[in-house]
Amino acid sequence: MLQKTLKTFFLFSFIFYSCQNNSNNQESEIQETRNITVNIHNLDQKLDFDDFFEYSHHVILQTTDSSLISKIEKLQLRNSKYYILDRSQSILLFDFTGKFIRSFNHKGQSGTEYIGANDMEVDDNGDIYVCDFSGSKIIKYNEKGVFLETIKIPVQTNSFKLLSQGRFAINLQNGSSNNSAETCYNYHCFQNGRFICQAIPFNKHLKGYSYTYGYGKSSFYSYGGKIYTTSTFNDTIYAIQENGCLNPFVRYDFGQKRLPLQSSAKEANEYMERVRLGEAVSSLYHFCMFGDYLFVSYDYQNQGNYIISKVNETPVYIGKFKSDKNGLYIIPIIYLSDAPVYQFATIVNAESFEFILKRNKKVPGWIHEISKSVEKEDNPVLIFYKWIYHTT
Repeated sequence: MLQKTLKTFFLFSFIFYSCQNNSNNQESEIQETRNITVNIHNLDQKLDFDDFFEYSHHVILQTTDSSLISKIEKLQLRNSKYYILDRSQSILLFDFTGKFIRSFNHKGQSGTEYIGANDMEVDDNGDIYVCDFSGSKIIKYNEKGVFLETIKIPVQTNSFKLLSQGRFAINLQNGSSNNSAETCYNYHCFQNGRFICQAIPFNKHLKGYSYTYGYGKSSFYSYGGKIYTTSTFNDTIYAIQENGCLNPFVRYDFGQKRLPLQSSAKEANEYMERVRLGEAVSSLYHFCMFGDYLFVSYDYQNQGNYIISKVNETPVYIGKFKSDKNGLYIIPIIYLSDAPVYQFATIVNAESFEFILKRNKKVPGWIHEISKSVEKEDNPVLIFYKWIYHTT
């Protein structure tokens, strides 16, 4: 089942960009933001999921006593292996076929352990970086879980991305109400414990409020050799430059008036109530790219919606995808990948396949294959779809 956590909402009437290099005090060039206009009242009913995607392959994640998955918080495909951060705070490794390799859980209070694993990143060598929000640090382990080093974070964060030349990008996702730091910028880039730049300010009354949705939640995305980031209660997708600073990539215009950055606590609370009731559009989340097409998700009227479009063009689809033609529910999972071709991924609980076979007798052989290979309590199955729209 799709899981959603809504603490509160807030959206800005404009996005202020600030990025300063502490070493040479040079500001990066800011490009003009491109726009996509979204008519939230005109949902497209002509197309469905199968007009855009076609089944590619599936991965059955092997179930053992050491590989039990509670809920996938982060999924990364590197060096033909799947790295998973589980809600249990464990890191699990599977090979490309889904065969379990190993897992480790270093939750604890020592300098080589994490109090809580909030995010995970894997580098080209297979070393694993774990973000510890409470400890304000990133801990580096090798693939076998052996401690390598601790990297202090200048400010607490739930989300980070390893950049080149030893730089790290972090996204506060509106921070924490108990965070003593005074910064009200969601994006920061730091190196050797020092900030290089900061961007995307948020209202001080929103500290501690965030929005998370579904599986594989992330604030950073990697497509075509470039890294992008989104921000809580924000309609803009940003591209991260080589120096770690940001450029606006594309902005979605929902035709709704946003609250100014300087709004009072009373004004912010009134607007958040409107969003909670579904009267205003939520944050963007789940950003994917398929060639020239962008695929994003947002909430409106307390329902999930998808937008598919090219930059600066009218969307080809605004609507909902409940299932594919075989009856598999669409629960998109964002994953980081070093594969040359990015595919749409969804997660299906093992117990769902028996239900699908009972409800739909005409299903392809691969669904029968999965059903015979898994038990109800087994790990979830990853289903991958390839992009086919305008390719045939």
